[in-house]
Amino acid sequence: MTDFWTKTETLLREMEADEEYDLFAIGYVIPQVALAHQQFDDVADPAQTVRDYVAHCMTQDNIEQADQRLIQQVLDAALQ
Repeated sequence: MTDFWTKTETLLREMEADEEYDLFAIGYVIPQVALAHQQFDDVADPAQTVRDYVAHCMTQDNIEQADQRLIQQVLDAALQ
């Protein structure tokens, strides 16, 4: 499963370099992947772990709805 984490971070960095997605959203998601990896228990689905972790963090950080949609777009693209 370590491969999932490396691939996801690499893809996000490529998305950041291409500037195809909102840079705030990508900048928010990239560190969340590393933090979600720390929460991962090797039994759960890693993609769902990232989704749940990011959703929890957005709520905790009081991210506005418009920004949440941008973050979700980045996350969906990275996890396809």
